[in-house]
Amino acid sequence: MRKTILISLLLALLPLASAMAEEEVYTLLKEGWSFMSGEEVGDLLGAVGPLKPVQPENPPLFFDFEAYEATWVLLDLEIESVSGTDQYKVFELGGGFVGIYQDPSMDFDDGEDPAVGVATASNGEEVLVGYIPHASMILNYMSEIGTIFGDVVWTGGTRFGEIEALGPVQEWWMDDGLSWDVGVYVPDGYHSRWAGRFFGLVGTTATAENDWSRVKALY
Repeated sequence: MRKTILISLLLALLPLASAMAEEEVYTLLKEGWSFMSGEEVGDLLGAVGPLKPVQPENPPLFFDFEAYEATWVLLDLEIESVSGTDQYKVFELGGGFVGIYQDPSMDFDDGEDPAVGVATASNGEEVLVGYIPHASMILNYMSEIGTIFGDVVWTGGTRFGEIEALGPVQEWWMDDGLSWDVGVYVPDGYHSRWAGRFFGLVGTTATAENDWSRVKALY
C-alpha cells in the first residue's frame, strides 16, 4: 500500500505544480509495463500499455473507448549514462521512438514476453508518433519503486493535426511512476509496471523543469 501511495504522489506532483503556473494542461493518462535489455550504458528501454478509458477533463485527443482500444508504445530509449549506488540509481536516456495507436480489434495483450505486447499494441492506426530526445529515470532498489520523466516531440500521425490545432503548446512530456515489487503485477519478461501520463503545457517550460528537480530531491 505504501508503494502505491508514493507512486500516486509522484504522478500528481509534476502536473499539479505546473498547472498552478500555467494557463492550461493537456493530459492523456496511461498505464503499462516496461522492459530493459540491461542497466548499462548502451542498453535499451521500452514500454507498452493502454491509455486509460477514464481521462481528465482536458485531453488533447478524444478517443471512443467503446469502439477502439487506445494503446501506446515506447521503443529503443537508450541509456546514455548511469550514476548512483547499488540502492539508488539515476539513468539518463535518449533517442526513443514513441507512438499512440487506436484499434477496433481490441486485441492488446501484454503477452508472455514484450514482443507480443509491442505487436498487439502497435497493430492499429498510428494516431501520434514521435521521439524522446531525453529522459531521466530514478530507481530505488530498496523500495522497488521509481519514476521516469522525459521530453516528447510529436512528429506525425493521423491525428497530429489535432495536436497542432491546440495552439502554443511549448513542449510535451511523459511522466510515470513505476514499481517491480512482488505485490504489483508485472508479466514475465517485463521489468516494471508503469502508471502515468503524456502531457503538454501552454507557456514556458521552466516550471516543469523545476518540478522535476523537486521530484529528484524526494530520493
